[in-house]
Amino acid sequence: MKSSRNRQSTYFIKYPDFIQNLKNTKDEERLETLPKNYARYQLLHIDEIGYLPIQPGNTNLLFQIIYSRYEKQSAIITSNINFDKRATILHDKRLANAIVYHVFHHTHVINITGDSYRLRNHLQQKE
Repeated sequence: MKSSRNRQSTYFIKYPDFIQNLKNTKDEERLETLPKNYARYQLLHIDEIGYLPIQPGNTNLLFQIIYSRYEKQSAIITSNINFDKRATILHDKRLANAIVYHVFHHTHVINITGDSYRLRNHLQQKE
């Protein structure tokens, strides 16, 4: 009996690289390609969103990506920023709320608390 595996196309991107992709696409006037590029993947993972603020004009680009994937493909978004800070990070309360609505509908939130394992490992190595 042959074993068949269901492979999922995934795309992992760090938030600063994601922001740079948004900026480059906007600068090169290729905005229509942006949602299509990210829609090719069944799973999009944006890591550490919120460390760098998104430029005010780029919030709508983030929304377009989230909206284009809504109820079609999955996403993992990691952050250490509380959800109540979303308007500060995204610079547009209306779009921030729309993004959060589309992200949280059909979602599982995993809230991890406690000390950072990276910091703990670093401190243990110093001892």
